Amino acid sequence: MPDLIVEGLRVEFNGQAAVKDVSFTVNDGEFFTLLGPSGCGKTTTLSSIAGLEKPSGGVIRVGSEVFVDAARHRFLTPEERNLGMVFQSYALWPHMTVEANLAMPLKIRKVARAEQDARIGDALDQVGLLPYRKRYPHELSGGQQQRVALARALVYSPKVLLLDEPLSNLDAKLRDRARAWLKDLQQSVGITTIYVTHDQLEALSLSDRLAVMGEGEMLQVGTPNEIYDHPSSLAVADFIGRCSFFRAQVLENENGTLVVDLLDGKGAIRVQSDQQFARGTSVTVGVRSELLKVTPPRTDVPAISVNAIPAELKKVSYVGARYEFELMAAGQLMFAEGDRKLTDDQVWLTVPAEGVFVFAEEIPKEKLANDPVAEVVS
Repeated sequence: MPDLIVEGLRVEFNGQAAVKDVSFTVNDGEFFTLLGPSGCGKTTTLSSIAGLEKPSGGVIRVGSEVFVDAARHRFLTPEERNLGMVFQSYALWPHMTVEANLAMPLKIRKVARAEQDARIGDALDQVGLLPYRKRYPHELSGGQQQRVALARALVYSPKVLLLDEPLSNLDAKLRDRARAWLKDLQQSVGITTIYVTHDQLEALSLSDRLAVMGEGEMLQVGTPNEIYDHPSSLAVADFIGRCSFFRAQVLENENGTLVVDLLDGKGAIRVQSDQQFARGTSVTVGVRSELLKVTPPRTDVPAISVNAIPAELKKVSYVGARYEFELMAAGQLMFAEGDRKLTDDQVWLTVPAEGVFVFAEEIPKEKLANDPVAEVVS
């Protein structure tokens, strides 16, 4: 199947842009995820591809077949696009059996009865529900209902599968199993898939590539490793994983090594960065919580030699496989992890020289620990 291409997509509601000039390409057979917080435009983008929203600008096409061209007033209805969609609520007809639910889209497309039976059997076999074809939705578990919704979307061999947070109604353990099953199914069927979620773990574990969205815009598109290890902006680093941020000023910049002075804190740290910053430039240094180390205070070596800064341990949480720490350091709320419990109020927070992010951006005011409405960075 040709690639799905979205170019300059814009969607407005009451004169306000919900999606702003969004462009991306989904390759044939790819699992592509739209990731972002509520209200970022990801579901509106998916609905525009499905034909459930009418864009005010842009083009959506699969190969040479144009679904939307706003400038030329071209807009294909959902049934003309031959796309499969699974909604968050599954949207199964409660008064119909499983096989009747799957038969409905085939009847709409006027598929012959004999072929209907064959397709329904094949689709239910793919999702492991062939013995349940005579049951009603209320006789199935949440996970089984989700599989029925997927089978209904696959039964008429759509060009692209669109999934709008289909796992959000499942409990945690079932959601873990469903992720693995869904990825295996997508690969075995070989269908191009666009997935919408706000769950970072789902996006990272399922996707071949993903797009992080914010306020109706594309912030970054890349593989899970690229997005996690090399975020293009402070906003992406803040949304993906748990990241702590230091406000700093550049003191030195030579041979890929930055020495930065921590504002509202004591001392300086050395970090690796390919970016060039002039002396005196205000920057934000970001570091993943799993890379920060918390240790009892030391007096035998200066902090600058070990990239450590003094911190106050505010909270310790035991989460099974590890401990999570909340600390005050350099005038900010920080997060770290460790494999043993700490009881000292005053500790050292060791910052790695590698694996950190340096942005020529200021931390938003609401992220500052001394702000009365400060939010936890997550």
